[in-house]
Amino acid sequence: MSGSARSVGSRRLALARRLLPAALRERYDEQWSADLRDADELGVPGPSIAWGALRFAALSRFGPHGAEPAELERQSWHLARWGGALIGTAAVGSTVGFLGFGGLAGLGPLAAVHPALALVGLAPVLFVVGAAAAGIALLWAAVLRRPRIHPMSLLVVLALSAGSVLIALWPVAIDRPDPLASTLLGGGALLLVLGAIGALVVWGATPAEKWRPLPRDASDRPGRSGPVTLAASLAMVGVIVLGLVEGLVWGVQDQAGGIPAAAVYAALTDLDRVYGIANVLVWAAIASVGPLVLILVRHRALVRGEAEAAVTRLVGVLGLLGVGATVFFQGWATFSIGMSIADTLPPYTGSRSTLWFAYSSVGTIAALTGLLLALAPTARTSGSAPVRAAASRDLRRAYPPLG
Repeated sequence: MSGSARSVGSRRLALARRLLPAALRERYDEQWSADLRDADELGVPGPSIAWGALRFAALSRFGPHGAEPAELERQSWHLARWGGALIGTAAVGSTVGFLGFGGLAGLGPLAAVHPALALVGLAPVLFVVGAAAAGIALLWAAVLRRPRIHPMSLLVVLALSAGSVLIALWPVAIDRPDPLASTLLGGGALLLVLGAIGALVVWGATPAEKWRPLPRDASDRPGRSGPVTLAASLAMVGVIVLGLVEGLVWGVQDQAGGIPAAAVYAALTDLDRVYGIANVLVWAAIASVGPLVLILVRHRALVRGEAEAAVTRLVGVLGLLGVGATVFFQGWATFSIGMSIADTLPPYTGSRSTLWFAYSSVGTIAALTGLLLALAPTARTSGSAPVRAAASRDLRRAYPPLG
């Protein structure tokens, strides 16, 4: 290797050292210097060493990092699975979730009560946009983390990235008279489906040891499944009680322009009144099974000997999804009483009180958080702490050229 090439390589290595986290700097400083010095003897091009070191140092900022190609592969899949979970959550939030919390219609009523409440109504939108952006960033980080970048990986990430952007923009254009909204939704959904199929094909063709994370010691991961189960159960009971009051009192009065609920019910026919109230009560009765299910799931999981941390995560995810589902179906449960009032009394508006917009936003956030945790990868556990793979000295495998 010529002197000028060695000088350029030394400058690049110096930059790589500055990019490295302090905990890794001493370890790799000596190794890279020795490898650059002995590049000719090792039969490795000097530029490949320098560029590999820069790439390694930059990627080390994204999380735990190892130089073994197998470890790079596992880390790439871990980032990709988190990215897929975020994008999937954003897609659901932009479609079903957006319609479930009434879109942006509640911002005005909430802001009229208190400006800070407008943020509650806007929270699901911010959650979805943030999830889409983070998911795209993690997918690209996953591609860059791979030992070698394959064209198929780029195509999959491009499809998922473009699809998530289009889906996230769809609610913005939903009220436009032109076909923009349907184009965004259709194009985004198509790209997401194609990207997901490509990702599943690649995943299915990849040996499990390349994407399965190294086991972690479960003994130092305490869980609190009892308090989490109690908190989730109380949250579900709370949204049921609020949903009953909103659906049978506040929403009824709001739809009728402030007329007392008793007077509104008196104006309805016996069939409309009984049928409308019965729908809301049936919803509450079905939703009341949720806390019992959580308790039963926790008990069965502990009896089977599952780790406390895993049980805590399970009941937490189920609790969040349960709260979200309870709130989502409350809107359907009040549909009948709302239509009956709209057909009988002016001003013939929807039965949605100001509280409902905040209620539905909180429920949507809970559901999306539960969905994200359900889709996100989990760490494998074992009875003993893992032995991390040491950094390889074989630069042909540890720092392959890009491409």
